[in-house]
Amino acid sequence: MDIRRELHWLPVNHRISYKLSLLNWKALHTAEPSYLSELISPYAPTRTLRSANTGLLALPTGVASHFSSGLFTVSAPSVWNSL
Repeated sequence: MDIRRELHWLPVNHRISYKLSLLNWKALHTAEPSYLSELISPYAPTRTLRSANTGLLALPTGVASHFSSGLFTVSAPSVWNSL
């Protein structure tokens, strides 16, 4: 049997997604830590859409490099919106 299963550990990529989602939730609902809550913003469409009330986060625009995909401002909204 896999040792991770015995210890109730998540695979690394799932753990990263879990931690990012937890940080997002804390930043959205408690505004703590403040330095992270300043980096994310809720999705606000320019016109009335059904998706306006779904709790999505806005993805930053103009991000094109491979390095930027690891930034909190890019990866955190991506993981949150995929839930």
